Amino acid sequence: MKQSIENTSKKEEINDETKKIDEKIKIKQEEIEELNKEIDTLFKTAQVKDENEYFKMYEAKEKLNLIIEAKEKNQISMNSFLNSYSEKEEVINILNEKDIKTIGQNIADIKENIESLENQQSEIMKSIGELKNEKSNIESIETYSEAIQKRENLITEIKELTKTWAKNVLTINNLNKTIDFYKKNRQKIFKNASKYIEQITSGKYSLRYNEDNEIILLNKNDYLDSQKWSDGTLDQVYLATRLAFIQEYNQKSENLPIILDDILVKFDVNRKRKTIETLIDYSKDHQLFVFSCDKNTKNIFEELVQNQDNNYKYFELN
Repeated sequence: MKQSIENTSKKEEINDETKKIDEKIKIKQEEIEELNKEIDTLFKTAQVKDENEYFKMYEAKEKLNLIIEAKEKNQISMNSFLNSYSEKEEVINILNEKDIKTIGQNIADIKENIESLENQQSEIMKSIGELKNEKSNIESIETYSEAIQKRENLITEIKELTKTWAKNVLTINNLNKTIDFYKKNRQKIFKNASKYIEQITSGKYSLRYNEDNEIILLNKNDYLDSQKWSDGTLDQVYLATRLAFIQEYNQKSENLPIILDDILVKFDVNRKRKTIETLIDYSKDHQLFVFSCDKNTKNIFEELVQNQDNNYKYFELN
């Protein structure tokens, strides 16, 4: 009965957790949709179709920086040249050394070179203007990369949430099967549980149902309400019910090992010994793993199994 209540409570908790996970997944999916819209907006602003065009823009940006650097160096050289011949006396001295015809020819050549340079400069400035336009688009690459990373993080988080959700669904299904199995086989389970509680308590107690269909202890002809059970008695009823359930369940499925962890800590010496006798007998058909930090429990086990054929092994964990 206690196991059924615990399973039902656990089922409700997992259902609530599953609903919360569903809501989180929905929110994460909406965030991904918003990120995808943001990425599409970035593509439209940059006038590109996909990531490859973005990286081409990045290469164009590097090329633009090199051109600007070269321009600045040329400008410094030109300024340096003009400053060297800007003074009047130096210019006059150069003119005096040349005849007018030669100077005229030199001026014509210089004008032609200037026109050629101006044409080149015009082309360069045009290229710079185009590259500047591309640069403004390229600068959004970092924003795009951050959005991509955020989207990947959200996808990873959704995958983890989905795994948790799947585990919870599987757990709920198993709990439902366990509850259904208990309901269908309750009479047999209850009968065996009563037998085990009689063994553990040396015949003092047995289990019955009251008028409200609740499990009660029967001490000869006296009913002991569950509100008056000690912690040790409660653990003993739970253990008896658990052993009875497993016994019935294993008859209709694969015989699985049973793990018991410090279940005897609240038992008195006599009940502990009787419980260990019951477990040893139970282990003839079921594999048991009993964990305990109580040396007395170990000693009782060793004493009771030394003259039997049970495959008993003791391990000490450090």
